Amino acid sequence: MQRTGNPNLNTKFYWDTTYEDVQKRQEYQVDTEEIEHPVVVNNIPVYPTRRFSTAVAMVRDGDKTIDIGCGTSGFVSRVLEKDPTNESWGVDISSTVIEQNKKACPDGVFFQQYIGDMDKVPDDYFDVAFAGEVLEHLEEPRLLFEDARRCLKNGGKFIITTPNERQILSKEHLWYFTKDDIQKLYEDAGFSNIEFINLKDFESKVVIVAVGEKCQKK
Repeated sequence: MQRTGNPNLNTKFYWDTTYEDVQKRQEYQVDTEEIEHPVVVNNIPVYPTRRFSTAVAMVRDGDKTIDIGCGTSGFVSRVLEKDPTNESWGVDISSTVIEQNKKACPDGVFFQQYIGDMDKVPDDYFDVAFAGEVLEHLEEPRLLFEDARRCLKNGGKFIITTPNERQILSKEHLWYFTKDDIQKLYEDAGFSNIEFINLKDFESKVVIVAVGEKCQKK
């Protein structure tokens, strides 16, 4: 795990400002080959990607899910489209994007929360937690894994996506990760049965997709 050398821009003010400006939001999300067709709901564009589709495919009917650092990923809405009996939450540092998501997906549950201090998120509640391109933005990446473990049921799955080492670096990214780094973060937080998922074409070269299961503490 190596620092990129970028200053930490990942404040509530920065992301509120980014999401308030539609043009900025589109510039941040759109990245040529990795983006499927954007879905516009109530005039709010969301940009599901193939790797997010992979995460949605792991959700079973009736599951409770949470998207940590949800942004405009569309994970919550796609989980509900898959099975309306699912309960799907999204949390993010930006209150602006939370309000946008509430309008775009009224059947989802959305709260503004800080990773490391998710006081509105219950313990041992969710079957699946997802964090898509969140880890590289955090000053303390371990907090994401600790939060996910706390809110998952025993045996619950935590799915992450993050840029592969030295790939798709942007000004907001604080860390480079290898698969070994990700494995250690999972294990240190109390996850087992960790798997790395190979994607096709473009994404397999630039993105790490991993899943681990919460295990009972000994």
